[in-house]
Amino acid sequence: MSLNAADRPQMSGVAGSTQSPEQAGPPIDVYFARQPMLDREGLLCAFETSPRLVDRRESAEIAQEAEAAAKDQASGLPPKPSATSTALLKSFAAPALRASLAGHPAWLDMTRDALFHDSLQRVSPERVMLELPVDIGADADLIARLVELHRRRYRFALDHVSKADESLAKLLPYVDAIKIDIREIAPAVLPKFASVMKAAGKLLVAMGVETQADYQRAHELGFDRFQGYFFAKPHGGARRSSAPRQALLNLLHLLAAEPTVAQLEAELKLNPVLVMHL
Repeated sequence: MSLNAADRPQMSGVAGSTQSPEQAGPPIDVYFARQPMLDREGLLCAFETSPRLVDRRESAEIAQEAEAAAKDQASGLPPKPSATSTALLKSFAAPALRASLAGHPAWLDMTRDALFHDSLQRVSPERVMLELPVDIGADADLIARLVELHRRRYRFALDHVSKADESLAKLLPYVDAIKIDIREIAPAVLPKFASVMKAAGKLLVAMGVETQADYQRAHELGFDRFQGYFFAKPHGGARRSSAPRQALLNLLHLLAAEPTVAQLEAELKLNPVLVMHL
């Protein structure tokens, strides 16, 4: 996951932006890390955007908000939007995040609170996939909210799926994609699990792709999208990771020999990281 300063811009609509004090919201800073997602051809097709929130409010204010939320829940009242969800959704809709995606769709990590937030409608459904944590639950209120948002053309992915349980069975009809960490499922079980999800018509995303062997195995199992440290590793500073030197040399040698389109395609498919940089 890229953690360059350019990849975690401070978004407008939260503390530290250029808003006036009257317009500014709670002192909560939101940063995003981008992780590339590649398709079966090895081409960059989306970014997962993982938010990091820095809450600079006083601890007493945070505790007061939590206490008020608990009282509302005990009284059967609908929950009020939390300050962190408000800051998060403002950042999702901010121009700075859209610009950092370079025209690619964003897969957005959601919380239950953010999913029920009215400000979610500020995020364009055409350019996002909303990722639901596997422990989000499958109660009647959540299902009703998914149905409502689905009517508004929002799409959902279930994140970090590692087993078939009752929650998965209830949520499966409402999600378009399933994200599977290929290193968290036993090798003997993964092919059958992937086959069942594909048969259900779901887009399969392989997480935890760390080696060429991981990528080839997931590709052979029919996964549709791929992400992991094999394509981009976390690092600090302002430098961006370079494409593999040997892959560049091989490509230059091939170009010098006036290759056919088929030969070029075969070489590029072996080096998805190089394709992403190109």
